[in-house]
Amino acid sequence: MTSYELTLLQKHASSGVLVDTNILLLLIIGSYDKKQIETFKRTRVFAVEDYNTLVNFVSHFSNIITTPNIVTEVSNILGQLPESIRFGVFQRFRELACIVQEQYLPSKDLSSYVEFIRFGVTDTGVLVVGQNHTLS
Repeated sequence: MTSYELTLLQKHASSGVLVDTNILLLLIIGSYDKKQIETFKRTRVFAVEDYNTLVNFVSHFSNIITTPNIVTEVSNILGQLPESIRFGVFQRFRELACIVQEQYLPSKDLSSYVEFIRFGVTDTGVLVVGQNHTLS
């Protein structure tokens, strides 16, 4: 890690890291079964090494932050998993949901941002939460 990256980690370690949909999916799928990372259509762009790097990275932070909109997207996407693994993956999702800190922003408020027209609710929420000094 470069000195710049270490400085960023130290600066933001106590405020948390904001994870978006695909990163949260990677955390859940990888923590369930690393072999599934390269088979599930939404995570197959990642490798097991990416998951290991992600776990190491988020371990530096006191909080993993997300939004209810991201959690909903993740839940809907995980619902596409084959029945044979869906139950186990949702068990892991439940465990991670207990440790992730959700920051709620009303859709009414998000829609007042000019970026809303271009990005929609979920990504505008990421933008707004990310401006609160979280590393995103």
